[in-house]
Amino acid sequence: MRHWLIRIRKEKDLTQSCIASRAGISRSYYTQIELSQRSPSIRVAKMIADCMGFEWTVFYDDIPGPGECFSGLTESAPLAFGGSLPMTPARPQ
Repeated sequence: MRHWLIRIRKEKDLTQSCIASRAGISRSYYTQIELSQRSPSIRVAKMIADCMGFEWTVFYDDIPGPGECFSGLTESAPLAFGGSLPMTPARPQ
């Protein structure tokens, strides 16, 4: 979850719908961005950042916190070089 994004939005007393409208996206898409279920395109990142007064590149500096790494993914993700990494943590044996 992007706690920093939620905190900024609430500090500015803005709703998800308000930010989504200003950014030209649906509220559900914005919610998915806050929950780290989706990453915004560069255009959308710039629009959200402009609305809320921060640098758009922070969306791509995100480092998942504990329990957030690979959230919602259960399959292997393909890598650019043709391999894949497991998306679920290994269980101790």
